[in-house]
Amino acid sequence: MGGFIGYPIGGLLGAAVAGLSDLPTASAIGAGVAVAVIAGFQAMALGLRSDRPTALRWVGISAIAGAVGWLVARAIVPAADGVIDALVVGGVSGLAIGIGQLVAMGSRGRVWLLWPAAFALAWAAGNAVSTSIGVDTAAWPVFGASGALVAQGILLGSMLLMTRRAGVAVWQAA
Repeated sequence: MGGFIGYPIGGLLGAAVAGLSDLPTASAIGAGVAVAVIAGFQAMALGLRSDRPTALRWVGISAIAGAVGWLVARAIVPAADGVIDALVVGGVSGLAIGIGQLVAMGSRGRVWLLWPAAFALAWAAGNAVSTSIGVDTAAWPVFGASGALVAQGILLGSMLLMTRRAGVAVWQAA
């Protein structure tokens, strides 16, 4: 759950860099910054510190995927309003980030083949939870702390299931 702290920090930094804007480009930049911070915390939690090239690839590709995913999600749902829209925006954004992180893992990605689906589910749920309690997830580059707890719980459970099925430890898979 060490990756949880990346969500509020990433959201604040993304908003500081790009503002809370409905403009697609500014929103995508904010999302990219937020996801870079989240991915940095994920890399630390996964123990990627000792493998600097993989950690940098993980953060960089995640940030790009987060920005692209946000643009695609907002093209599908231009005026996100309500939990259903939040599910779609979170799911599309999460799928893009999950695919990016699968690519970042390279040959070690075989263990993580279900990661994009897990990430899509986690981000859809996280976005919906935050929206349902009144957070304006359409304005912020990432959902709030309540959604982050839900998303990280789903991601942690998914990671444990994937690595257990493959018969490897989480740190070996990363």
